[in-house]
Amino acid sequence: MKNYTIPILTILVIVLAGCGSSRMTEQQRLERSVLKELPFSVDSISWLISGDFPTFKFANTEYTGVSPDAEIHPNGDYWVCNTFDAEQPSHQTEDVIWRNVLVSRKNRRVMCIDRYLRGGRTVGYCYVLQSESKEYPTYGTLHWDVSDSRNIEMVGVMLDDLRELALKRSQTNNAVLSSPASQDDYWNLIFHADSLFAVRLYDEARQVYDLAFSNDRYILPSQLSTTANKMTAIGDNQAALAS
Repeated sequence: MKNYTIPILTILVIVLAGCGSSRMTEQQRLERSVLKELPFSVDSISWLISGDFPTFKFANTEYTGVSPDAEIHPNGDYWVCNTFDAEQPSHQTEDVIWRNVLVSRKNRRVMCIDRYLRGGRTVGYCYVLQSESKEYPTYGTLHWDVSDSRNIEMVGVMLDDLRELALKRSQTNNAVLSSPASQDDYWNLIFHADSLFAVRLYDEARQVYDLAFSNDRYILPSQLSTTANKMTAIGDNQAALAS
């Protein structure tokens, strides 16, 4: 009598693995797929509200020295690394953003990874330019193949827009803000939050709105209603209710 134990166990493992992956949500599948492609590991991630494409913030407890593809300087200059005689940066500084761009033809996506050095550790953002597909019908916000070399010009325009967004995030993260101590402080926070919302930095805008509304003395009901409508428009119902 032949021994079928090993083949049967193998089949069971495959079936169980398939069942496990089928129970994953679309976001979980996307997250697992994206993390596999990152050129370095991350200790924590949190998905952000984004009107254009999936975006998450990540952080590491230590410095991540993986070489960048480009540097973004505070004045907006964009330095491409590893081209011709350009020197490869040896260590990131806090005033410079390190960027890596990864193209996945298999998954029809481009990943833009921006890293910041804060307090000796690496934090950053990953923007997933994901084409619509059967696997990612919801998170595939682009209805054309972003990984096709014929569309490189369009991708370049999008990455250039992300450069401005990266600089804006850097300025916002460096800003020191506090609860309003006067009506002028309140309006300054509201105007600042409005400017962040206008450039699609929705999570940062929500944090500043929360700070503006942290002192009941200066809150105007009409502004609460306006902010709640903005949060509802971007699908952040929890923040809308809180407002």
